[in-house]
Amino acid sequence: MSALVINNIEVSLISKDGKVFATSLDVAKVFEKEHKNVLRDVSNMSERARLNFELKSYLSLNNKEMPMYEMNRDGFSFLVMGFTGEKAENFKLDFIDGFNQMENALREQQSMVHLTPQSFTMKAIAEMANSFLGVENQIKEVKGEIAELKNSTTIDYAQQQKIQKQIAIRVAELRNTHSLESSYQRKIFQGLHRVLKEVFQVGSYKDIAKVRFNEAIHIIQNSKLNLSI
Repeated sequence: MSALVINNIEVSLISKDGKVFATSLDVAKVFEKEHKNVLRDVSNMSERARLNFELKSYLSLNNKEMPMYEMNRDGFSFLVMGFTGEKAENFKLDFIDGFNQMENALREQQSMVHLTPQSFTMKAIAEMANSFLGVENQIKEVKGEIAELKNSTTIDYAQQQKIQKQIAIRVAELRNTHSLESSYQRKIFQGLHRVLKEVFQVGSYKDIAKVRFNEAIHIIQNSKLNLSI
């Protein structure tokens, strides 16, 4: 577990199978919500959205087993997108920072064990430097691999965080521009993610190519959604 403090509450993020999870109990405490209402919000989600949540239990002060949910980053985003106010926005960003820090730590641990595509390419170049046959053709092949690697490398966690923050800013701008109620926030949030998926032909904004990061930011900043209900 990794502990951080948000709104004077010690939050414990959980690492399992290379992924990071938060609990509905911590979310309720930080955002000053009744836990039963947070559980209700999760139960009211679509079946697809609930795939990001896993029902667990904890012991209450009366030593009674009570239900709670563990949620991944996407589940957290779905759950809190309707929480409004300046304080709530800061709490969201603090949670996201916690997810990012822990995911980066997990990624560094994994890199100690597995060779990255970049290290594999450098190894290939070193081996070719010692070869006397077919050097020119091999160098051309490596250049092609490097170009392909550059185009296929996806945005890193820091860039994912910047995209999330830019989406939050754009959601607030669109709400204010169109004088919309807070209930429309989820639709705007989902619309921005849908735009990114359609433009870059990816399953998630996390799969956007690193070389197209600036283009993604520009699209978010200038997106005009169809807000008709």
